[in-house]
Amino acid sequence: MNSANIIINEPYPIHIGSGILKGFNNEKELFNSFSDLVILVDSNTVDYCLPWLNMNIPQLASANIIKIESGEPNKNINTTIDIWKAFSENYVNRKSLLINLGGGVVSDIGGFAASTFKRGIPFINIPTTLLAMADASVGGKTGVDLFNFKNHVGTFASPNAVIIDTDFLSTLSMEQILNGYAEIIKHALIADKALWKKLKIMKLDSSINWEEIIIKNVRIKHKIIKNDPFEKGVRKLLNFGHTIGHAMESYSLSHGERKLTHGEAIIIGMICEVYISVVQNSLDVFYANEICSYLLLNFSKYRFPHKNISKIVEIMKQDKKNINNKISFTLLREVGEATIDNFVDISLIEKSLEYYLQYV
Repeated sequence: MNSANIIINEPYPIHIGSGILKGFNNEKELFNSFSDLVILVDSNTVDYCLPWLNMNIPQLASANIIKIESGEPNKNINTTIDIWKAFSENYVNRKSLLINLGGGVVSDIGGFAASTFKRGIPFINIPTTLLAMADASVGGKTGVDLFNFKNHVGTFASPNAVIIDTDFLSTLSMEQILNGYAEIIKHALIADKALWKKLKIMKLDSSINWEEIIIKNVRIKHKIIKNDPFEKGVRKLLNFGHTIGHAMESYSLSHGERKLTHGEAIIIGMICEVYISVVQNSLDVFYANEICSYLLLNFSKYRFPHKNISKIVEIMKQDKKNINNKISFTLLREVGEATIDNFVDISLIEKSLEYYLQYV
């Protein structure tokens, strides 16, 4: 397999670089050893990214294309059934290769569809958003939402490879950049104080070296999960901001007109969980204020009725990390250090949501 730009090689190669797709034309091991190729796209990547892919890797121009609608509301079991149906109609089998070309939704649902169809077919991820590059496309988690609960059904399944071509970032709006930037902030807060110091003074403009930042984030995530691929222990560190964040994302899908992006929801989750970290995990108030001020300044705010706090907490009771009906959190001890399996009383969770509301 093409060795250029391989940042990580185990348990599967992760290639990162600007314009690296050009180096994968006629890559025998990655593409030519399969009976047929299938590319999963959404309604955005079919227009903006698929032509780019075919231009750089002409042999993919003959692949079968499966298109789904973009956005989190479409990451569900019904869309998965549509993908499975398309697999069947195109005679996809265990010698076929699925190429997930898209953001976090395509990576999640494509990996899930592939890992379950005929008990598993090979797939690779070619992420096209900052969120997918820095987080969703690596780590071997797949899944779909069910009953408006985030990633309620899914599998652990590793791709054959991940190819991260940062040139795709030029197709993104600022909203999509911020969507992925939220996970980058999370990685810094749980594991890399030096990265946090860099981020908090960085201007979100064209001068950013995203390749360098993505490489750093992928390495942070890989270091955490390499000894805990199935989230039995230390991998739970990656859930900081996600207990409340996923609940907020689920809440927004069924309440009101404005649907939160994943990144926006995780920002809310991190603000609330920073508050909880001060109360329950001895996080210094100075750093808590610094973090929350930065997040509130750089991300849009989301107003929800105070009376609905109890509904949001109810959603959290479905979180996958919970044990014996106790809601489990990853909390900060200090910037760059977090702890797992913190069980938090509902009254404190409610206070953290009230804390967020006072700023919006």
